[in-house]
Amino acid sequence: MAYVRIKIIKGRPYKYLVKGVRIKKKVQQKVIKYLGAIEPVIKRKKNQGKKPTIFVRELKNEEVLELNKICVRSKDAFKRDRARIIIASSRKKSVPEICKALSKDRKTVVRAIKSFNAFGINALIRKKSKGRPPRFTKEQRAKILQTVLTEPVRLGLHFTTWSLPSMKKYLIDSGIVEYICIESIRNILKSEKSNYKKSKRRLYSNDPNFFKKKLEKDRLKESPPANSVVLSFDEKGCIAIKQFDGQKWMKGKHYFVPERQKVKGLLNFFAVRNIYNGAFHYKFYDFKNSFIVTDFFEYLLRIYPDKHIYIILDNWSAHTSNMTKAFVDLHPRITLVYLPFSASWLNEIENDFSVIERRVLRNSNFQSVRETIDAIIRFVKNDPSFNRRFS
Repeated sequence: MAYVRIKIIKGRPYKYLVKGVRIKKKVQQKVIKYLGAIEPVIKRKKNQGKKPTIFVRELKNEEVLELNKICVRSKDAFKRDRARIIIASSRKKSVPEICKALSKDRKTVVRAIKSFNAFGINALIRKKSKGRPPRFTKEQRAKILQTVLTEPVRLGLHFTTWSLPSMKKYLIDSGIVEYICIESIRNILKSEKSNYKKSKRRLYSNDPNFFKKKLEKDRLKESPPANSVVLSFDEKGCIAIKQFDGQKWMKGKHYFVPERQKVKGLLNFFAVRNIYNGAFHYKFYDFKNSFIVTDFFEYLLRIYPDKHIYIILDNWSAHTSNMTKAFVDLHPRITLVYLPFSASWLNEIENDFSVIERRVLRNSNFQSVRETIDAIIRFVKNDPSFNRRFS
């Protein structure tokens, strides 16, 4: 006969199905089946059991159209992937199914669904990453900038100009920062729009009548009198015939120019530029003084025999000498227009001398005065860049 028996084990009751078996003259109980505890205690392990399923909220018609448009047309991979997750969730696909279909991890899918439920379409916009926290505080960056803008001599240093290595050493020694590299200093200064710039010289004239003379010169340039020409005149004096330094293509590292050279001759180059039609007139002399200036003026009178000549020139002593003034008094067709003191940049002929200096004389090694004159004449006549601004 079988029946249920209750046993107490460590204070807890358990049920067993047993039956009586006669062995010799005694009846003993034999367990047929274990039926379990009367009051079972279920212990749930961590991360065990089915988790709640997450779905996106019900979508509006406008949101559906916008999501489909993003899936098809968007070039932003972040937006496109998030839109596909939302559309898949709206079709009642579970998170594991979405992960398998789109090759995404569960964390990404769940975050996309929850974010869309909270913020809507705006959740598809990628937020800017916070990045690594700044290594230097605002106070330290301000002190670095203040140090750069302070002259080193005022800080008790023996030099007058900051360099990046010297700046690094000072910032560490003074305790502003524990350590900083040169590139960090460069980036901080760049972010604060502080650049390492070379000084420039400001063009300045100490002539008290500067504006009056400049206005007269500008008036002639803009509206010259009838039957007249306006010429910009100057001389490039004492050109030494020797080897000049410069730059050129070569296979070696350097080429050398002798420090002390024997000058092969001297050359003075007188020239005028017609500031309207660009005509360029010039002569070469062995030296320069008032006699040479008046000789060149006679040359201009022969070139323009029937016109009044306005000559713009600087205040060199030969230009303002009594001999030059007497020559002008004897030739009323010439009018001298003096520029302000120390204002040679107002004279257009200086541009031509600069071009000749760069293109002909620099990096040259002429052997005679005649060779130098021929080179300048060839350049003036044949090089199109010399008269480009008048073409």
